[in-house]
Amino acid sequence: MVATRLLVGNSHFLKLKALWVEMVEIVDIRHIHHVNVAVVESPQFLAPHPHVVNIDFIPQDIRDAMRGAWDADHFAPRLISIDKVFDVFVTAEGLVFTSDHRIIAQTVTQHSISEQENALGLVKSFSPVVLIDTSCVLMRKRGDNNYGHWLVEVLPKLALARSQCHVSGLAIPAIKGPMQSVIHDSLTLADKIGTTPRFELEANKVTFFKELILVSGATEHGSYMSPLMVREIDHMTANIEGIDMRRLFVSRRGAGRNLANQDVIERDLVRNGFFVMHPGEMNFISQVKAFKNAEIIVGVMGAGMTNIVFANSGAKVINLSPATMPDTFFYFLSIIKRHDYIELRGQNLNNTTSWDEQFTIDSNLINSKI
Repeated sequence: MVATRLLVGNSHFLKLKALWVEMVEIVDIRHIHHVNVAVVESPQFLAPHPHVVNIDFIPQDIRDAMRGAWDADHFAPRLISIDKVFDVFVTAEGLVFTSDHRIIAQTVTQHSISEQENALGLVKSFSPVVLIDTSCVLMRKRGDNNYGHWLVEVLPKLALARSQCHVSGLAIPAIKGPMQSVIHDSLTLADKIGTTPRFELEANKVTFFKELILVSGATEHGSYMSPLMVREIDHMTANIEGIDMRRLFVSRRGAGRNLANQDVIERDLVRNGFFVMHPGEMNFISQVKAFKNAEIIVGVMGAGMTNIVFANSGAKVINLSPATMPDTFFYFLSIIKRHDYIELRGQNLNNTTSWDEQFTIDSNLINSKI
């Protein structure tokens, strides 16, 4: 099957180009040559319906998108599989191709069809391909440049893999900026050996692995999170001492999704003994320390609120979100950690359907829940 695409050039000219794209074939890992190292049972857990204030603000399609998580009541035990595959290509954000150019299904994590097609084109045409001849655990997934995705959905895979087999290398994202430090600092904490080689994989390049370890089934973004992932984070940070900051306000000042009336909210919270946190300006260890002893955490739904995973059971989490935000990630973190979790939903300032712009929540409502 072929497709013709129109590629638009710069303002000086237009160029029509035929781009031949083959159909992407996806194959389950069970149908290729692999070694199943182990199957680990993830325990069942209760999932009480979240306490959502202003739930009527949420559009029906957004509510429907969260229904599977919010209305589950409990999650039965699930199986996490640890497998070895051989002679494979890795590109994009962790897409793994067999030697005959099929994508291994277990590595497709929110990748769109076009992203899969582009990745296939890279695998077939990229040169030179780097070869890694050591047994690496794949620590990449779609969106791994996000603090929450990396910390909860990727990093704990190292401990799960290492509990079942020898790991002699780490295949990690090649990311610049603050997330690069987060990745390397968190790996230093998670890697009990401390000297395991790290191979940074760029999304627009192709790497060939003679042997690759895949951990699958631990999370499905938006619909499932294994308690084992949170347990590994607890183990990893157990020896870090928290600081004496009991009330935290997690700021997203300057971000697209933010409180239009943050000045008022921040002023009122500071008067009530809250410290204002800017996680994006803090290194990884500082974030762990700041959240570890927190008793009440208020913040806008976003990457910085991932740090609630470091707070103890019983901590109160007040998550502020636009009504149009279809997200269950922080709900899962809180029910697994047994927090007192509340979502306060607000309305977009411009009455749009976007979840990445300013919204408002009454400061008095927030203070009534503290």
